[in-house]
Amino acid sequence: MAAIRTLLFDMDGVFCDYDFRHRLTLLEEWTGVSAAEIDQRIFKSGFEDAADWGHYGSDAYIEEVARLLGVPMEAETWLLARAQAMTPYRETATIARRLKDRYPMALLSKNGWLLRENISRILPDLPEIFGSMLFFSAETGASKEKATSFATLITMLGWQATTTLFIDDNPLYTAAAAEAGLQTYQFTDPTAFAEDLTHLGLD
Repeated sequence: MAAIRTLLFDMDGVFCDYDFRHRLTLLEEWTGVSAAEIDQRIFKSGFEDAADWGHYGSDAYIEEVARLLGVPMEAETWLLARAQAMTPYRETATIARRLKDRYPMALLSKNGWLLRENISRILPDLPEIFGSMLFFSAETGASKEKATSFATLITMLGWQATTTLFIDDNPLYTAAAAEAGLQTYQFTDPTAFAEDLTHLGLD
């Protein structure tokens, strides 16, 4: 196996615990629309996927959320529910800060423009650590379900797939990355990641 020279990180589940059910519960309390209906109309209808691929700018996204739910919606309310469903993993951030002194690093998150434009408020560690190497699928169109999208992103970055380690908690995404020729690490929690650094050749 080739030595690792570049690192590609995921966001949710790696730099934070993301409790999707809690997000739905908060939105239910604040809107009066049931969590099941919010899930169906926004997240299971194909709308959120379209937003993740950049088909809706921030304003258009919130307008469509309000239309689909049939209630008024402000961007700040939607973002607050997202933020309160995220618990930062400080240990992952500490490890990443240490690694960036030795490896070119990037982050790819499957999320839309609204979160992309507000990430410095929601999870400020990320812009600090990754700077211009912080990517969201809305801006890149890099679908983490497809190997071809990983290949496109790696080419755009000027990296080599075989010497890039992709770190993600979702086995669907790590499988796609492996198909594209990347090395992969299945993230479970920050403590295990810290313990596995030596085995990965990163410490």
